[in-house]
Amino acid sequence: MKKNNETGYALTRRNFLKGGIFLVLSGFTGINGQTTSYSFTEENKNIPYKISGWSGDNYDIAHSFRDGFVPPLPKADEKKDLVVIGAGLSGLTVAYKLRDRDLMVLEYDGKTGGNAKSLIWQGKYFNIGSVYFAAITEDYRILYDETGIKPRKLEGPVETWKIGNEFVNEPFEDENMTGLKPDLRKKMICLKKALRNIYTSDDFPENPYENTSSKSLELDKITFAEWLKPYINEELKAFMDTYCYSAMGGSSDTVSAFGGINFYASEIEGDTYSFSAGNSQIAMALVKGIDMAGKGRIKTSSYVYKIKQEKNDKISVYYFQNGQARAVEAKKVVIATPYFIASRLIDGISDGQKEALRAQQYGSYITANLRFNRVVHSSSYLTTTPDAGAFTDFASVFWPEHPGKKKGDYQIITCFAPYKDPVMGRCQMILGSKEHIAGRIVNAFEKILPGSTKYLEEVYLTRWGHAIIINRPYMYTRWLPAIRKNTGSIYLSHSDGQGLPAMENSLGEAFRTVKEIQQ
Repeated sequence: MKKNNETGYALTRRNFLKGGIFLVLSGFTGINGQTTSYSFTEENKNIPYKISGWSGDNYDIAHSFRDGFVPPLPKADEKKDLVVIGAGLSGLTVAYKLRDRDLMVLEYDGKTGGNAKSLIWQGKYFNIGSVYFAAITEDYRILYDETGIKPRKLEGPVETWKIGNEFVNEPFEDENMTGLKPDLRKKMICLKKALRNIYTSDDFPENPYENTSSKSLELDKITFAEWLKPYINEELKAFMDTYCYSAMGGSSDTVSAFGGINFYASEIEGDTYSFSAGNSQIAMALVKGIDMAGKGRIKTSSYVYKIKQEKNDKISVYYFQNGQARAVEAKKVVIATPYFIASRLIDGISDGQKEALRAQQYGSYITANLRFNRVVHSSSYLTTTPDAGAFTDFASVFWPEHPGKKKGDYQIITCFAPYKDPVMGRCQMILGSKEHIAGRIVNAFEKILPGSTKYLEEVYLTRWGHAIIINRPYMYTRWLPAIRKNTGSIYLSHSDGQGLPAMENSLGEAFRTVKEIQQ
């Protein structure tokens, strides 16, 4: 895939549009495989279910800047001690922990939460982004206690694999392997043993990566597929690749062994947690805490386009809000955005820093929430489906509250549909029809659960254009070490800093940034 930098991506997208390739989007098969109240209302008369959306990313303003729009640089009309750019989990955590300061949070979207957003249907939350997490350290526990929310340890079965015509719950549990084909069972036992050995060793590739051993960092120099090769066969690789696309934006042939082992060993050996409203619940709690310390400090629909270190040791932050260019002067600035965006904001950073930030590549994906008028699947919380084609896995929305619920008058299931080619995926999000995208996912779901879609009433679509940093080899031994996480009084705070798109990394990077600011 072409390098995802400012020029490379813009040219790729323009060539895509100029070449008329949008004419074949209807046949494109690139998919592998702050909360608001929402009412399902939009209707399409040509199909038996409604299609609603889009929510998620809207980069119209960002793309106009990328494509040459240059607003003025006005004088600052406000002065702040701290300005946080980005109201995802990392930015909100920094602002919450420093909420007693004179601060401002600037968020380009109309809602806070970043990729951790949810909507409401009939008083119940359903997720449109990230939904669960694995680790609870003391720092996390303190944050959850302070904000008054309680994570739930998910009751099993947490994970199911669709193998042939069978749903296999908790496939790595010894008693559940007995019905598998001998070769597959043998390989899964070998893989589980290898992952357990490394998970319990001193050389487990943990985050923060800065604290891991030199031996674990050697895993960053090979792909996950290279490490997996002795332990898997073709059938097992299909499941591993499905997981990698969903969690890390690429196949096991693309992502590093460091990242793949970190994610997958934690899934098998560790516990899984969620909130009743998914990961958006921590975002909502953080916003509430920030507002309690001072209303009106979070400004949404505010696109930051330049950050400039002035000679007087102050920092000018220029942003676009309601069609107007504005500026705020700050003593300290936290950039809680993906690294490729940060590279475009900071005026005067070194060429090496800019190259390292822009070198990162990002996966794109769709989430489709399918609303049924009865419960159609009650096997487990998360189901992995390599044969689906149009999506990689799906989650039962209300599982944290009602695990294993077999009856009910409705059910919402979230399908996660990452694109194998992220650039083509972003183009399809812009140009493709909702009917085609929803139809492919619905048809694939019917293939997985025959007869289920006759109870389908609505599909709600969400698009994420640059949501998942792709964890490639040399992420931890070349690219991230080349990135300075603070330049003077400008700090980088994002899960990208750990090379993996996990909630734990968003919070961990925020905790690190807060400590540095308080020193």
